[in-house]
Amino acid sequence: MNILVVNAGSTSLKCRLYSMPDETELARGSVERIGGTDAELSYAHGGKQLLGKERREIRTHADAAQTVTELLCSHKMGALKRLDEIDGIGFKTIQAGEKNGTVPLSGDVIEAMERYAPLAPAHNPPYLACIRFCKKLLPGTPLVGVFEPGFHTEIPEYARIFGAPYDWYADHGVAKYGYHGATFRYVTTRLAALGFTRKRIIACHLGGSSSVCAIKDGRSIDVSMNFTPQSGLIQSGRTGDIDPFVLPFIMERKGIGLDAALKELSSNGGLKGISGVSADMRDIQAAAAAGNRRARLAIDKFVYDVVRYRVILCPARRRRCDRFFRRYRV
Repeated sequence: MNILVVNAGSTSLKCRLYSMPDETELARGSVERIGGTDAELSYAHGGKQLLGKERREIRTHADAAQTVTELLCSHKMGALKRLDEIDGIGFKTIQAGEKNGTVPLSGDVIEAMERYAPLAPAHNPPYLACIRFCKKLLPGTPLVGVFEPGFHTEIPEYARIFGAPYDWYADHGVAKYGYHGATFRYVTTRLAALGFTRKRIIACHLGGSSSVCAIKDGRSIDVSMNFTPQSGLIQSGRTGDIDPFVLPFIMERKGIGLDAALKELSSNGGLKGISGVSADMRDIQAAAAAGNRRARLAIDKFVYDVVRYRVILCPARRRRCDRFFRRYRV
């Protein structure tokens, strides 16, 4: 059985083809910088043997999906003889509200993805474009979405609900969803496979997008990300937690509207906004080592947030975290 796995980002598309159930990787392909004339296409056989790297004009995610699927059957890669040898396609999807989980991508799930696209504007539209392309290309092939909040659907209701008007929660789905579910599910199952027997785990997904999850008996019981991926820890270009009443205050002070304020947060927030250097931690670390005070502040803020959430999610370990605070001067 051949399964194609698709991971779509705001300007990227990554695919891997697996032979199941032994999970042998047959091929992989990726497109970076979608939207221009110099998109970067790379492809490889299983075992990470790079076959080629090219620059092409690839304007949309649908174009990227077409490019990668054509490669699978081309003489350049030759992983498949025909596309109908793909038995199923899995998508690392982000948000579908009440439909979150690991689910077939039926019409009502796609509608939910459209409805909740404002929560993940950089991800839901690209996934929708790829899903529609694959439905048209292989109409009889099962498509499955593994939604990021799916691992967190069993978080207790008292941890899920906000202190907002109840109808926001009951009628409009305003609640803590959490993200990075695929990572936390993998960490949980991998630790179990390695014989790790402790029932309580704090798992960290740290990178350009970051969150921390408390896991008990293999189930998520709380997570730092909330309604959208913007919340929780400070991240490369995301603000992390912020008082909602900051927005009307800064709008009045700067004489700008809501759209402009949100654009400032999304384009110049997070580690990039504090450091003034970059959204990439490697660049920030280099600047801090060279004496840049704001870069050092961005690193300290990131470390502080990770440890702070560690304390929030597992207060019984406070003493160990205090030692960490002192060690890293945060």
